[in-house]
Amino acid sequence: MQKLRGIIVLLVLISGTFSTNFAFAVDSSEITAYSTSNIILPFGSATVVSTSSTTTTGSIKITKITAPADETDFVFTSTTLADLNAEEDGIFTLQDNDNEEDGKPSMVEYTGLAPNKTYDISETTNGDYTTTISCTDEQNPAALFLDPNEAIECIFTNTVNPGSIDSKVTQMSLVIDSLTNLKDTTDDKTDKKINKIIKKIDKAMNSKYWDESGNELVSKKGKKVFDETKKAVKDLSKISKKSDIGYPEVTNSIGVLVGIAQELATDANDDAQTFAGDKKADKEIKKSNKEMNKAQKELDKGKLDKAIDKFKKAWEHAQKALEKEKEHKDKKHKEHKDKKHKKK
Repeated sequence: MQKLRGIIVLLVLISGTFSTNFAFAVDSSEITAYSTSNIILPFGSATVVSTSSTTTTGSIKITKITAPADETDFVFTSTTLADLNAEEDGIFTLQDNDNEEDGKPSMVEYTGLAPNKTYDISETTNGDYTTTISCTDEQNPAALFLDPNEAIECIFTNTVNPGSIDSKVTQMSLVIDSLTNLKDTTDDKTDKKINKIIKKIDKAMNSKYWDESGNELVSKKGKKVFDETKKAVKDLSKISKKSDIGYPEVTNSIGVLVGIAQELATDANDDAQTFAGDKKADKEIKKSNKEMNKAQKELDKGKLDKAIDKFKKAWEHAQKALEKEKEHKDKKHKEHKDKKHKKK
């Protein structure tokens, strides 16, 4: 229980003969309120001046969110919180694997911090993730000024970069895991929406659309992945916009799914470029490049579902370029074979 401290000054005047002062000292920085009152006594009067205060210390909370949740440890350092950290030299680790019972925390909070001071916190960069940071009052985590009684929270969100883990199908599976865990914290109406979204992502993961690696789409059938991904992103965006509660899992899932669509289109476009020079292939490559540019414009506008549509078209044109090249090679091979046959 925190101590209540204050100062009381009692001045007693007795018929002008003498006065007595009683004082209890307190740190003036902790005084938050005071009051005065005149008391009439049988033998004179007294003026009581009192001040009271609760603690003015503050707190800083650091929260880790990984999208999708996984077993990765993220290292944090601080020069100002070093003496308070459980680990040595101002270093501690956080992990967001959706399991708070495994002894690996996803959050740490420092309380009883002296106010009117600047604190710092930083995260060691991990190249497999894109990091976004959000702190109370949009403060810079490198210079957190703590006011009396203030509670600061900094949320470090790490979104896995497409291609940095095993496969795109695996990434989709992790998104499903993240959304499934989110349902434990949402209302029934949102739960139903999330269930429908999960079904759409599950459809996009269908093995008939993917090669064995889970990284590349099967020609022609693969466009279905873009269609289901677009629907999922559109519905996730609606949850994000309409909800008064911010769901980082929703935002991060959107980022992962859009990233997958973008990478699928980019990879196909890059593959097609290797066959530049063939007139028919060049025509499709040009169209693919045009759709990629359109997709980027939609991303810049924040129209993510429309961007996925453009990525799908870019992927389709790239596939046609690859098919044209294959047709060209097959034709050359047939002509060469026919020539050999005639010579015989």
